[in-house]
Amino acid sequence: MNLRNHCSLFVLFSLCAPALSQTPPAKPAPAIRITPAVRTVPAKPVPSNIKAIPANPAKRRPATPDQATKPSAPIPPRPGVPVQAKPVGAPDETEKSPRDLLHDALKAVKFDRTPDGILNAIDALSQKPKPEKDKNKVISERFRLLANAGRWSELGRYIKSLPHNQTAETAYRHMIRSITRPPATRPRSSRPTNLIPPPPGTPTPPRTTTTNKPLPMLTQEDAVEILKIIPIDPNDSDIMYLTNLLRAVGKPNVQKLAANLEAGLGPIGGKDQAARKWAAQLLEPLGIGADALHVLPFVGDGHGDWSLMTRAKMLEQIWRSAPGLKNRRAAWEANEKLIAEAEKTENKLEAVKRGFTLAEKLPQASADEWMEKQFSKGGHGLKLIQLVQSDIQRNVRGTNITLRNENLKNLKQIVDALMVRTGDKLDQWRLPLTIAGEAWLVEAENTVQYHRAPTSKRSNIYTPYDPILEQQRTLAQQNSSRNRPLTPAVVLENAPDEAWLTVLPESRRARAQAAVVGTLLKDKKILEALDEIERLAKLDPAQAGTLSNTLLSGWAAASNPNGGTKPRMPTMGMSIYYSSRPSGTPLTRARQKRNLRELSQILERLAKLPIAPPKAEAIVAAFEGAHSFAEVYKLEDILTVLGDLSKLPVESLARLSNSMRQRLATSWRAPQIQQQADTKRKESQIKAEVISGYETQLALLDEGLKAHPDVWQLKLQQAAANFDLAEYQYGNKVDLDIYVKHREAAFEAFGEAASLYALQTAVTADRPDATAFQLWFNANLGASDLSYVTRQQTPEIGNLQQIREAMLVLPDSEGHFKAFGNSIATNSRRLTPELKPRYLKAALVVLEDHPAGEHASKLVQHYNDLLDEVELVARIDGDDEVGHTEPFGLFIGLKHTSDIEREAGGFARYLVGGSKGSPYYYPSYPGQRQAPRDDLEEHLNEKLGENFEVQSITFHDNKIQSRTIGQPGWRETPLAYVLLKAKDASVDRIPELKMDLDFYDSLGPALLPVSTATQVIDARPEKAPARPVDKLSLTQTLDARLTEEKKELTLEVHATTKGLAPTLEQLVDLSIPGFEIAKNEDQGLSIARVESDAERVNAVSERTWLLTLKPRAAAGETSTFNFPKPTALVAKSAFKQYSEADLKDVENEIALAGIVLNPQPVWPWITGGVVIVALGLFGLRLAKRGADEADAVPIYDVPEDCTPFAVIDLLQRINAAPPRVLADSHRDKLRSTINDLEKIHFAPDAPAANGHGDLKAIARDWVAKVS
Repeated sequence: MNLRNHCSLFVLFSLCAPALSQTPPAKPAPAIRITPAVRTVPAKPVPSNIKAIPANPAKRRPATPDQATKPSAPIPPRPGVPVQAKPVGAPDETEKSPRDLLHDALKAVKFDRTPDGILNAIDALSQKPKPEKDKNKVISERFRLLANAGRWSELGRYIKSLPHNQTAETAYRHMIRSITRPPATRPRSSRPTNLIPPPPGTPTPPRTTTTNKPLPMLTQEDAVEILKIIPIDPNDSDIMYLTNLLRAVGKPNVQKLAANLEAGLGPIGGKDQAARKWAAQLLEPLGIGADALHVLPFVGDGHGDWSLMTRAKMLEQIWRSAPGLKNRRAAWEANEKLIAEAEKTENKLEAVKRGFTLAEKLPQASADEWMEKQFSKGGHGLKLIQLVQSDIQRNVRGTNITLRNENLKNLKQIVDALMVRTGDKLDQWRLPLTIAGEAWLVEAENTVQYHRAPTSKRSNIYTPYDPILEQQRTLAQQNSSRNRPLTPAVVLENAPDEAWLTVLPESRRARAQAAVVGTLLKDKKILEALDEIERLAKLDPAQAGTLSNTLLSGWAAASNPNGGTKPRMPTMGMSIYYSSRPSGTPLTRARQKRNLRELSQILERLAKLPIAPPKAEAIVAAFEGAHSFAEVYKLEDILTVLGDLSKLPVESLARLSNSMRQRLATSWRAPQIQQQADTKRKESQIKAEVISGYETQLALLDEGLKAHPDVWQLKLQQAAANFDLAEYQYGNKVDLDIYVKHREAAFEAFGEAASLYALQTAVTADRPDATAFQLWFNANLGASDLSYVTRQQTPEIGNLQQIREAMLVLPDSEGHFKAFGNSIATNSRRLTPELKPRYLKAALVVLEDHPAGEHASKLVQHYNDLLDEVELVARIDGDDEVGHTEPFGLFIGLKHTSDIEREAGGFARYLVGGSKGSPYYYPSYPGQRQAPRDDLEEHLNEKLGENFEVQSITFHDNKIQSRTIGQPGWRETPLAYVLLKAKDASVDRIPELKMDLDFYDSLGPALLPVSTATQVIDARPEKAPARPVDKLSLTQTLDARLTEEKKELTLEVHATTKGLAPTLEQLVDLSIPGFEIAKNEDQGLSIARVESDAERVNAVSERTWLLTLKPRAAAGETSTFNFPKPTALVAKSAFKQYSEADLKDVENEIALAGIVLNPQPVWPWITGGVVIVALGLFGLRLAKRGADEADAVPIYDVPEDCTPFAVIDLLQRINAAPPRVLADSHRDKLRSTINDLEKIHFAPDAPAANGHGDLKAIARDWVAKVS
């Protein structure tokens, strides 16, 4: 075998191997054509000129004008086919020709006709271009700059001078397609430019980008110049893009443009018929209304259907812009000519469709004759029905609402014409009319399903954000915009009439009538919809019954006296603002009465129909909708609308009662709702209305229970009503007998309701319903409605055990425990944080270890685990024998583990109070407490104020750090120091104190209470043991300035210490030689601040006494004074004495040894010296008066309104006065005064100024000094 045969076999094996490795095909494989293989040198790369040749080249579509110059992409080789080599020296087909490279460069040009782009291009063209080796890049850049700068004539010459064939055509077509596109701009990021990476785990903020892009500029003159430089004969695509250029100029002047085209713009316009057709095609989309007059001269007669159609369209536009007999006749004749002479059927049908619009303006006889002709033999009526219904079906979700309205209107006109033409002979037209009805149904049902009435503008009343409502609103808007329903008025205007409905099959007739009812309800035409429901009930009672429920809901929305406004209950921590309204008499009561009469009539008419009664929720919703949300239901109104209560369905009665229960517990008793409805009811009137509402509800239930004594739902409602009434009256301080009466009746009724439910369940084996047990459980927490349960109410464990026992005797107790557990889990998600732990703990009393309570059990265990790591502590400062005559201190703090402190972010946030914000960041939730310190302060005053005088509560700073307490793993965060004094000797304990801590669980925030233990104290002693003190500092200040009127000395004793300062007798020896104490005024104990360090927590206290001392020696005689000697408790002493107006320190030895009182006067010497100095100054001033007469002495006045700004400005002007106005010593004091005032009134951390009473005195003093 020679080498050729070996090569052939090798090629055959290489081609067959992939096929042999796969599953054999069902059919024999086609024969393989063997070609000689190419010898290649082993271990060498394949030459770069090898090209893959596909076995079966793919068929290509004909290239479009835009694609004619695009190079074809290389086709990848087929798997399993060897790469074929081409002969050496052959050209590489993947290499593009110079022509293709130039065309690609021109097509890649991006224009920028924005103001910046135009100015940049003009500037670039005025400069010498930079040298560039790539000629294609030079050409494309020149092309871009000329277009951006608007040098159209130069641009036309330039593109015609470009090399290669079709280059000018390629450049021009690319320009008209992209010249008006906005430039692509890279969004600018607002991310900071620093290169320091954030720490791991830090959330990255989203980038904000600028999206405002300038729009390209193009004038009509620019468009005309672009038309002038067309280098080729335009095709239809070119004409379309040129028309878009004209649209881009805004509102083009069609008359002027037509004049330009009449003279000729490049190959378009002028006298040539083909060029005039291009002009007409260019102007036709712009020929709207009166502008069609300027298009019509370009429409010649030699272009077949196009000429006929364009002339008919333009004449119709002229007739619409200027209705008149002449224009109507011209449009009608052109349209008739199109119908008669058009070659294509679709053009004829379009003309017939237009004819129905034009026929409306014809005389009735002529219009009827024409329409009858369309449905005669050889007419286009049936084909037109097909065309219109097809358009309707295709565009039912389209955005062109005008076109869809026109299609529906045309369909109605065609059917009306058909009905007139056929008269009573409708059998042969039944199917076409059914098809037409199906087309109307498509639009009608789309409107019924997706139409949303436009919402009124939101008022300026703040509405709390509701995420569920917001999601529903968003989905409704998305569906509405996605499906774009027609307005109900348009659908009803073109709805099938009685004759058309009669022809339809019964199933389609019922469906059409149901769509009419739904559309009427969307249009809020309730009574007309009721008429249609009465007709529909004969065909489809089930559908009529469903629509009756929708009718009641629609009636409630349309008849609501509140105009669609809903009551807005204020949420915790949220203020509600109600805009002022002009005073007057609200009309909702009169409208409410009309509504109730109308609703009664509607229900009577529905009751006569052979349909199922409306659902209870629909009836109750309609009854609610007839009322203002601030008005309590009246028994006479219920009887008027619903009739005899004994005949009322149980479901309706129970639902109405439940609605009243919820409103009585929430909106009807809320003053904010009455204010929103502008009822002007006073608090006493609101209470009377609520009591009347409960009486109405109980009377309603009594009547219902007489007729249905075994219905547990009514008994349950009766129990809840009695309980809520009892709690409401208790809050209004009603007699205890009335409260107990209703409360006992409530719990008795709860037990009876549970028994009735158990009997019903045993007979019917219905699905477990936990409603009875849930309301019973809620009542044990304090209210049947969870929204009115407060943290002060405590559950009654005995009643909770009764609930569990009632559930245990049920046939399906397992299922009921599970239903109750699911209800607990659902309700716990909407409870406030402070109620959730108590709610779940109470639920576990009922569920115990049942699996349905597993989630609640885990949460309660989680709460208990947290409370095991934190506790509130109260510690007496000193001995627990506190007495009842002197105050004592109480330390309040949180004892906690280090771990819980770290995970909770510290506990200093509970010291945030008042208007000062927290320096820390904590996750927030709706209703979160903004000042927890205020809550603690209120609780301490309330609990301790029962048996103690709470003299002060001093809190630590909110930046305090926790301290060690000598217990491994535990720390303490000090909170406050309370200064207390027992009211009498009978006080024997410090009560339990509580505080709420914020934590998070799997359901959200939870408020867990921590409490202190009760501490026993002894308040019986008159004199309690001394409190511990440390570093006690004592300052004694003597005022010994005796006068003829004042014969007594004043000694001020001021003590400062860590701890509580003791009595004066414990600090100094009050035996003062030569003096007796005439009066001893104790200013009281005060806490200056609290301090905390690693060793202990201290309260820094201050105490001041004013002693009035009367000398025993004769007045006027010189005597000495010995300061009282401090005791051993005093760690540091200071002595001071007033000397004239100054306060001077006195050395300790001298103070204790005695100081001289009433020394010899020195005033005569001082007076003589002052007189001599004054005479000298007077002489000096006389000598210099001539030199100083030119200087004007400034005059200063005290401001009328002495605000901080005015006084500081006055002092600054005085400071800037000449040196001779104010002495240097006074000037230094003035600057100090200015600085002090600025710090007091304008420093960021300065306390709030308590008025400006001293500012006027300061201003008056300094004005007097410089005057």
